[in-house]
Amino acid sequence: MLKLLKVFLSVFMILISLSLQGQTRYIDSLFQPNLSQQDVIYGNAPALGWPYLSETYTYPQDLLMDVYSPSGDTVTDRPCIVYAHGGAFLLGAKNDYPVVEFCERMTAKGYVVVSIAYRLGFNNLDSVSSQRATYRGIQDYHAAMRYVKQHASQLGIDSNKVYGAGNSAGSIMAIHVAYLDEYERVNFPALSSTPDLGCLSCSGNAYQTGAVPKAIANLWGAIIDTAFIEVSNNVPAISFHGDQDGLVSPNHARPFNNPFFPKLFGSTIIHQRLGHLSMMNSYQVFTGAGHEPWGLFGTNLYMDSIVEATANFFYPMTVMSTDERPRPNGAIQCYPNPATDKMTLSWGNTLKPTQWHILNAEGLLCMQGDLHGESSINLIVEALPAGWYCFAFACDGSVYRQPFIMQ
Repeated sequence: MLKLLKVFLSVFMILISLSLQGQTRYIDSLFQPNLSQQDVIYGNAPALGWPYLSETYTYPQDLLMDVYSPSGDTVTDRPCIVYAHGGAFLLGAKNDYPVVEFCERMTAKGYVVVSIAYRLGFNNLDSVSSQRATYRGIQDYHAAMRYVKQHASQLGIDSNKVYGAGNSAGSIMAIHVAYLDEYERVNFPALSSTPDLGCLSCSGNAYQTGAVPKAIANLWGAIIDTAFIEVSNNVPAISFHGDQDGLVSPNHARPFNNPFFPKLFGSTIIHQRLGHLSMMNSYQVFTGAGHEPWGLFGTNLYMDSIVEATANFFYPMTVMSTDERPRPNGAIQCYPNPATDKMTLSWGNTLKPTQWHILNAEGLLCMQGDLHGESSINLIVEALPAGWYCFAFACDGSVYRQPFIMQ
């Protein structure tokens, strides 16, 4: 057991050495971002023709993406972020100013970031049309995720570390790609109308690599039904939302207060649902801010907060090996998560660890203690700064761990 614990801690020593050098890949900006590929075709699908009045009036549209890569980077198994712009499924582009700013800042930290275009257009006086537009966007995001994973070697990425992100409509897409299962699409009543849009993965391209992201960054998005979020959909999420957002509410409302749009559950309720299921998540509320708080050009302080928080949230999952994905409802239970001052950890009667450890996102040992047959402990953690942590112990030839967040 001691040998296993030493192996576990040695992984984090790598992170310690990086921090001692003063800069940490995926946290600090180490590279010059480069738009390495532009207008890459990741699929083709039928799009509505202007003026979007008929679901049968379609034309084949190439689905395009831009690829941002860190200049001079020699690593070939980098994490990737697939990003979708906002615009109410009517407007917006993959090169909108704030989108480019976000992509470049994350690329500077060592990520390959892909900004996607997707099918736009619907009749905003028709509730069926609006729901079908949302579903088409979800299908396109699915196709982009599959394309990226299929072409991992060409992009220089690790297909097991592909994250999702988006703002507004783009975030709505990312959220549903993370949590909506194929059997649940019957909850889109509009899909019963013709023509049939097909299954979630039946559009865009024929790749079968899977579309579920490792984690998502939700920028003022929403979900049609929080019941889609289940323990089986173990996708960590970090959310950002202005508490005065009147276009996509952080609570439960119709987007734009449009009676033809379905009510959506915003970031506040998504955060509550994830917390109820003890799934890893973090939520930043921008007090007094409305929709698109990062502004027209994405150069205000909100952008700084969003980029840094996203990098910190993704970091532990990025540096973990691919078989160490957080499993909140596994061997170790943690409550509350996120925590503020106290937390309870339990692991049942079958495990008999003798010592526990808490390490921060950089692998530094923050707390430790002995165990004498307990199956749970209550910890005072108020001295820990906000951020990601990992509770871990070795037992019976295995290392068990439970990530958690301090707010």
